[in-house]
This record gives sequence, C-alpha cells and structure tokens, in this order.
Amino acid sequence: MSGRFGAAQSRIDENAAGIQKALLARAQTYAFAARYPEARDAFDALTPPSANEDLGVRDRIFRISLLADIQQGLGQHDQALAGISTALALVPDVSDEDQRIDHLAALHKQAGIVLRDAGRPQEALPHLRDAYGAVANMPTAYTAEVILVLVNTLLDLGLKDEARSLIDEGMTLASPRGNTSPTRGSFLQVRGRLALEAEDFAGAAADLEAAITMLRTGGDPYRTSLGSGYFNLGLVHMAQQRYPASVDCLRRARELEAAVYGADGGDVLLIEAELAQASFAAGDHEGASQAITRCLTLIRSGHPQARRRRNRVLGIAISIDLAHRWPAIYGTTAS
Repeated sequence: MSGRFGAAQSRIDENAAGIQKALLARAQTYAFAARYPEARDAFDALTPPSANEDLGVRDRIFRISLLADIQQGLGQHDQALAGISTALALVPDVSDEDQRIDHLAALHKQAGIVLRDAGRPQEALPHLRDAYGAVANMPTAYTAEVILVLVNTLLDLGLKDEARSLIDEGMTLASPRGNTSPTRGSFLQVRGRLALEAEDFAGAAADLEAAITMLRTGGDPYRTSLGSGYFNLGLVHMAQQRYPASVDCLRRARELEAAVYGADGGDVLLIEAELAQASFAAGDHEGASQAITRCLTLIRSGHPQARRRRNRVLGIAISIDLAHRWPAIYGTTAS
C-alpha cells in the first residue's frame, strides 16, 4: 500500500514540476517577445521555492534575472536594479568559470539596459563596457546584442567615434544571418541614427527605411528597434520639412513604445515632444496641443525622464502657446 502511495506521490511531484517548468518557459518567452504583462502573470503563477528546496545558484540567478527583465519592461527600474545586484552577488558562487563569465555578461548587459531606460546613460555605460569585455569569446549572436545596446548608449552620450567602430563590428557579426535579417536591421537603425546626428539626411533615410523593412519581419522581439527606426525617420523627415510624413512616423513610434512599455513608457515623453513639434509644423495645432499636454502630464507625474526632457518640453509648449495667443505674428491660425 505504501509503495502505491509513494508512486502516486512521485507522479504528482513530477506533474507539479512539469507545470512549474512550463510556467517558467512561458514567462521567459513572453519576456523575450517584450510582452511584459503576460510575462509577469506567468511568473507570478510560479510556486515560490520552499525553504527546503535548493534551486541551485544558477537557477536562482536565472529566476532573479528573468524577474528583473519583466520589471524593467513594466517600468519598475528600482526593483529591477535591486534584483540584478542580488544576482551579481551570487555569481562568485558559480563553480564553472565559463558559466560565471556568461552570467556576468548577461547581468551587466541587463543593468545597462535598465539604467539607460531609466534615463541614466552615464551609469549604464560602465556596465555595458563590462558586458562587452566579457563576451569576447561568446557566440556572435550574443556579442551582437551587447554591441547594439552599447552603441545606443554611446550615442546617447555623444561618443560617436566609438559608436561608429562598434556599428561596423556589429554589422559584420550580423552578416551570417543574411542581408535582410532583423539583426542587421537593428544595426542599420543605429547607423541611420548616427547619420541623422551628422546631418546626412539622405544616408539616414536610406538606412532607416531599409531597417524598418527588415525589422517589421522580426515580430514582437524587434518592436523596440522598429519603434526607434520610425522615431529617427520621423526626425529625418522633420529636418527635411516633410512634416506630415514626420507626424506619421512619430505616431507609429509612439504606438509601438506604448504597446511594449505602456502609456508612460521610458521614451514616450521624448516621442510625444517631437510629435508635438512635428504636428505643429504640419499645421495640426490640435494634435500638437494634445501631444504637448500629454508631455506635461508625464512630467508632473514624475516620469523617469522628466528632469532630462523638461526644458525641451517646456520650450515646445511655450512655442505652441504663443502661436495660439498671437497667430498673426507666427503666421498661424488658431484652432
């Protein structure tokens, strides 16, 4: 009798373990696809390990890192950073040297992403440099991912020469995946951003349009890069005084940012500010007012990038307000 009970209990335990693995895999899949609310639901459905259950240090690091990824996607930057710090403290306990390096690269990359998303690129850069140093002997696909985040952070900080050399390295690493792969599209997107900052608008437009075509084939995991492509192309159109085209691109960028990170996501404030300016220049004063009002609301609510973007937003808001008050001076008609 006891044997039958033991066998039944064993099957129950195996089924429960299988359910836990399936939920963990589901959370990871949703997080990879940048579908963070679904990822959080799957993660929350996991049964917390009992006090007597030792997951092992690598499994603990994996779970903490996965939760931090989800928290970052939901805008919970402080919680994500706290989790990453906890995971980094566990890395010395990993016995295998290659596995330790793998964890260090992944966690430093993750810390850099969270800090950049929180509007703290200066703090993100050392983490990303550490991640880049750790991936020297890793598969090219992972190295390319680290380079992509590092390049964007370098451009945020105006370090264009270093970014340019890394873009070339990233394009080379992406080439085995084909000339039209979403990975190549991601590097074309940042190369287009670099050309935009150099005021090479023709080169920027060519790279960004090609990048958008490639990134649209990549599905959910590439929505963030696709949104960046639309945003930068919107800026190119604005610089060329093609204002309706700029508005269209910036609206697409805003929709993608909101779809991934929510209505108050990390870059929504920046996108809304540029959309307000483009809408105003296109003669859509109502659209401009709505966009700048959303910006001001985000600033008042303490958006993570409020301090960094505040002066620009206020400058655009003042211009729009003055044009409404004195349309004859600004050559506009009040709407």
